[in-house]
Amino acid sequence: MKNLLGFLGIVTILLLIFSGNAYPKSKENKAVCERWCNEHKPECAFCDSAAFCKGRTYDVIKSFKKGTGNWYACGLSKYGNESRKNKEDCEAWCKDDKRCGFCKSSVGCGAKYTAIKMFGGRGKNWYACAKPSNLSDLRKQECEKWCEEHRDSKIFPCIKCSSATGCGKGYRVAKRFQGKGKNWNACEYISSRGDCEEYCKETPECAFCSGNPGCGAGYRSMKTFRGISDRMPTIGFGVSETIVEYLKKNSYACKKK
Repeated sequence: MKNLLGFLGIVTILLLIFSGNAYPKSKENKAVCERWCNEHKPECAFCDSAAFCKGRTYDVIKSFKKGTGNWYACGLSKYGNESRKNKEDCEAWCKDDKRCGFCKSSVGCGAKYTAIKMFGGRGKNWYACAKPSNLSDLRKQECEKWCEEHRDSKIFPCIKCSSATGCGKGYRVAKRFQGKGKNWNACEYISSRGDCEEYCKETPECAFCSGNPGCGAGYRSMKTFRGISDRMPTIGFGVSETIVEYLKKNSYACKKK
């Protein structure tokens, strides 16, 4: 028993001696590592006493092992470099896209936000994030821009944009603008007669509505309500522009000359 106690005592003394020597050596290695790291920026990111350098993002690029208490200079690994590139690409894209609010390395983007584009493949993925309400507002703007560009279409002119699924009574969808957030539709008339008559009721100058662009003798058109026929006649192959024009069902608000 006395021999065991004596042995444990010797071991304890040796441990205290080595630990006392280790700390100064560790402190010295740390100082040398940090000095070297500062001289080799940005290749060296930081110094660490752990040989794995905080996971797969960093690799050991230089070791400092004088005595005991090793320290390691850490730099980005291949995975880390790819991750940084993904972040930089995301932030550059986000800056140029008005839908994007910020970039994040988690796919969920957080409460009240949604991911609209991913930057990845190698390294950690990064995601461009946006509010669904913001996406809806921008989708509305895209719809209105498209509608304005097709306002005078010879076949199916765009009349308005609507968030209603089928554009509402008297209309049908010409083009859908869909995605995350509220969807918008560019709408065209099924028939324009009702709209013309409503206009005439509110406009004293309007005498009547007509399907004749010239309105007849003594009258002229003051406003056109574009539409398409909801009764398609049976036609064969080789539809000409003349037949397509026939399918249109415009109404004209007429007033005296």
